[in-house]
Amino acid sequence: MIMSKQKFEMEIGKAVFVIILYVSFLHCSAKKSPITGGISRIDPEDLRQYPDLVKGVKSFLDKLNAKSTAGTVHKLVCASVQASSQVVQGVLYRVAFNTEQVDKGVAQGESCINRGDFVEKGEGKFICISIWERPWLNNMSPEIKENKEGKDVESCLGVSN
Repeated sequence: MIMSKQKFEMEIGKAVFVIILYVSFLHCSAKKSPITGGISRIDPEDLRQYPDLVKGVKSFLDKLNAKSTAGTVHKLVCASVQASSQVVQGVLYRVAFNTEQVDKGVAQGESCINRGDFVEKGEGKFICISIWERPWLNNMSPEIKENKEGKDVESCLGVSN
């Protein structure tokens, strides 16, 4: 069966269209998926979907506040939390946030505060921590460390805007 030139060109056009569509799809989906070992920013709206991250920040603040003797505690400023994740022998979260010192009795039960709420002296602090989640280590995981080198969000998270 011999195909006419016009029909042949139409079939070639369809094939080229399908190939271009497929390549475009691959290109778009590759940008959204994290690269193994690569650092990915976590959308601040999605932080609650990372229970290990939330638990690590709470644990860090509990330890920080256990050292407090001045009648004040550090409370997380809600809107300041930025985070990234990296898959390396588990998941390494890097978290940057601000805290404000507030009176121990005033902010009881609040998980975080809005800047300006309950603030005594406005003595805020920028904090950069890493939370390394390795579930196979059982009670040694997660490992939480303060990163004193992180002076701003980008250097803390290991990503650039």
